[in-house]
Amino acid sequence: MSPEKPPVHPTVVDVLGPEYAPHTAEVHIDAEAASVADFSDKESLVREEELSKRLE
Repeated sequence: MSPEKPPVHPTVVDVLGPEYAPHTAEVHIDAEAASVADFSDKESLVREEELSKRLE
């Protein structure tokens, strides 16, 4: 939930409700989006993507 009182910049959960809250610690980054984004450690992201493909 937004730490602001009142919530000036509401979170996704604030707007859509708790059914849209994450239920696991797993994170998914779409490879297509990652290929065009600017990351500070893009090499690590590429390594993680390759590892996840091998584990499928």
